[in-house]
Amino acid sequence: MHEIIERFEELNISINKDNLKALGDVRNDTEHYYVQQTGINVKEVITKAFHLFTEFCPYIKREPVNLLGKHYWEIMLNVSTIYDEERQKCLENLKTVSWKYKEVKNNIEKLRCLHCYSELILAIDVHKKENSDFRCKACGKTSTYKDMIGSSIANALNCYHKIAKGNEESSTDLCPMCCYDSYSLVERRCLACHWELEYNYCNVCDADLTLDEQELNGLCSYCSYKIEKIMNE
Repeated sequence: MHEIIERFEELNISINKDNLKALGDVRNDTEHYYVQQTGINVKEVITKAFHLFTEFCPYIKREPVNLLGKHYWEIMLNVSTIYDEERQKCLENLKTVSWKYKEVKNNIEKLRCLHCYSELILAIDVHKKENSDFRCKACGKTSTYKDMIGSSIANALNCYHKIAKGNEESSTDLCPMCCYDSYSLVERRCLACHWELEYNYCNVCDADLTLDEQELNGLCSYCSYKIEKIMNE
């Protein structure tokens, strides 16, 4: 999928990369016999394919309705219109939530249901200051704030794609408290369960401490090594 996106960029073809990646995920799931799509999820796939199709047609100087035929064009247009309306209602709902973290607020359109992977997510209590539960309009199941953000945020921030490319570092890490890949290296706390570092600076040299250095009881790895070396002499 990354190669396809790069080729489009080389040809100056502008398309919605998120829609293309979503279709790529469905293709991969189908290839590995791991498809658990509900009726609404299938509508999501059709809608994203429809938008990509109409975006691409001007580059080949063809009208979408002529390529698909009037009958299938009207079917896809009807499905995508209904789904887009439901999707917009969900986004408007999420925008009214008082999100505590900017990284979450800026990526609400990429949140997914951890049960069926649908993007039709609603906050149950938008007036709750934080940690509202969520309901999926596709499967009807509810999720806590911790589970919703914990299961979605790393993918929403495109962390896995950055790691796969090898030229960027992930902005999240595994939280030792909730075990989700939702500890933000930017916020220096978990975006899902709000866990914070117990030790922020080395007690000896005042260096910033990383997530991995928390087990060293307030020491950075270098000072811990030096002290251990002295103790063993």
